[in-house]
Amino acid sequence: MAVPLALMSAAALLSLVLATYLGAPVWVLVLANLGNAIMPQAGTLIRARWAHLLRGEAGMLHTANSFEQVLDESCFMMGPALGAALATLFFPEAGMLLALLLYTTGVIGLALQRRTEPPVQPQHEHHTGRAWQAPGLLLLAATLALTGTIFGAADVIVVAFAAEHQAAAWGGATLGCFALGSLVGGLVYGTRPAADAIAQRLLWSTLAMSVLLLPVLVVDQLPVLAAVLLVAGSAIAPTLITAMMLAQRLVPESQINEGMTIVMTGLLIGIALGSSAAGGMIDAYGASRAFLVPVLAAFLAFALALLGRSTLVSAERRAMDLFGSFATKP
Repeated sequence: MAVPLALMSAAALLSLVLATYLGAPVWVLVLANLGNAIMPQAGTLIRARWAHLLRGEAGMLHTANSFEQVLDESCFMMGPALGAALATLFFPEAGMLLALLLYTTGVIGLALQRRTEPPVQPQHEHHTGRAWQAPGLLLLAATLALTGTIFGAADVIVVAFAAEHQAAAWGGATLGCFALGSLVGGLVYGTRPAADAIAQRLLWSTLAMSVLLLPVLVVDQLPVLAAVLLVAGSAIAPTLITAMMLAQRLVPESQINEGMTIVMTGLLIGIALGSSAAGGMIDAYGASRAFLVPVLAAFLAFALALLGRSTLVSAERRAMDLFGSFATKP
């Protein structure tokens, strides 16, 4: 299903590029942008393959998930800079065209790698419902929704903060520091040994995320903001890596794609809500006060992880008892 859906979503977004180029009305742009709704998540498909290939190898699976997150952060760093460069050198839609080409080529190339593709799993007696019914999965998705709120809000606020300080050209670079910190955090986290229980690590990573982000509330200079974001970003990748590994454990192998997609959907919903909330705060109170949005989201993510700790730990143990674990060799 990945290839036809990817081609359909790419065609829809290609129509968005064309509509933008032709100066079409806003409602046409909105309709064209709905192509995102059916776009397969390549990161989820890849992580599902790692989980299949490294079943029973907890340490290697931890490293593989960390590696994937580092690649994601690298794209977050390079993408805006490359898009801006292409728009400046050629035309505004050049960045989107390159992104569509890379995405479509990547998904088709991934689909052709049949050797690493997980086999279709028949339904078993413990797989009678949907993945969202797995204990703890919606709680995990809600935690990532709050984490996504941080991303969405930061994207808007940092650019506005730079503009308010007459340094709009440096907004993208400052935001890149956030991704760079996350990249480094992912590299370091990937070298750490993987413990048997994953749920407990989510509590500590969300705590670090909220505490390290707190100084943005008192920053009044762009270079200082860049430094704060660099440090705060170091807790982002560990949170995402932990969440994705926990999602892999909470569902049976036959539902691993569905389970991770639900968690990823929570992240994407949070990004959308964060951008909207931050935009409203900026209009009403300015960029500096708008930082309350990501800070509050970070502390709510920690509070949710704290309140749901016993639920997630119990759910992880239950899942390991029911249908095995990627952490233990069969």
